Amino acid sequence: MVTVNPKGSQEELSRELIARAAEILGQERAEAIRATLSDAAANLLLVSQNLPHREEEPAFFL
Repeated sequence: MVTVNPKGSQEELSRELIARAAEILGQERAEAIRATLSDAAANLLLVSQNLPHREEEPAFFL
């Protein structure tokens, strides 16, 4: 499992995701989806830096 450090960098997270993908899917497939993993890293980092207040309920119904 990859952990997201809100103070980490996108490059660090991207490397972790690619390494984990290589373990699970193999190096060739991990390289093929490198751009997607990099985008996912950017999105995960953005979300981790903008969490809602603990008492705020998610507005999934909107």
